[in-house]
Amino acid sequence: MVIFSLLENALDSVETGLMYFRRARESQDRRDYKQCLLNLFQATELLLKAAVSCRGAGAIFKPDSLIKHCTDPQAPTQKELYRCISVNVRDLCKLVKKHYPSAFTSQGLEMVENVAQLRNNLQHFTLEIDPQYLVMQLSSLYRLVFRPAFILLQEGETNDSWNSAFRRQFITLEKQFLEITTYQEYELARCPVCSSWSHFIVYDGESYPVSSHCICCNFKLADLQVWNFQMCPDCGWPSVIYVPEYKAGACLAHTCTYSKEEGFVPMEPCSGCGGYRLEDHCQECDPEE
Repeated sequence: MVIFSLLENALDSVETGLMYFRRARESQDRRDYKQCLLNLFQATELLLKAAVSCRGAGAIFKPDSLIKHCTDPQAPTQKELYRCISVNVRDLCKLVKKHYPSAFTSQGLEMVENVAQLRNNLQHFTLEIDPQYLVMQLSSLYRLVFRPAFILLQEGETNDSWNSAFRRQFITLEKQFLEITTYQEYELARCPVCSSWSHFIVYDGESYPVSSHCICCNFKLADLQVWNFQMCPDCGWPSVIYVPEYKAGACLAHTCTYSKEEGFVPMEPCSGCGGYRLEDHCQECDPEE
């Protein structure tokens, strides 16, 4: 018997949507934009349903439908759920906010409803929209909804757990998205927090990284400026960012030993000059070392 899970269907829709996303930007064909929107919205709905379903198999179904079709609405069977009606997009967003109040921004959930309206207009009426606006909306949808959903769906799992194949798929989808939106101006390194090879270092047209994020544990650095970086004691590049939360530094040179193998750089504020000590050495206070 062939079984397709909710998460598998969601990720298939993400992959198909990104394929049309890339084609639409290259071809400017309205059919590609249409398929891009339909698939990415379907992916959005399925990803959010997969996340809410982690709180219980019946969590994404309407309460009155559960009462009507299930012997015990609190513990429905798989066969009973086949007959139940799932919640609409607006109620789904409310469930997401209830179960994961800090995982998604209000802007992200509002975008889900806005894109749902675009989808409905496209299916039932006439959709008139600037292609560049649509691209911007879908790109924001990926960053604000897909990424947080990917993180949620990995909570509590280890590298050797059932979802390791899904984890690799999350990384692959993130690569595809960045290749479309940043034109391959990124590098991939080992995350200093979770040790997965899932730390994306983004240049976005600059000669230095402007941000980084891990698609597995949500470690991230944002709004980086060239003056934020310190000299790395291992690779010699001005590529280390101090991370107060971990009281250590992260090297964003993807070829550095710290980025590939060792994780965080030992780093702390220097009480002498106000700068930093890396590997117990301050370049300003101990220049001769």
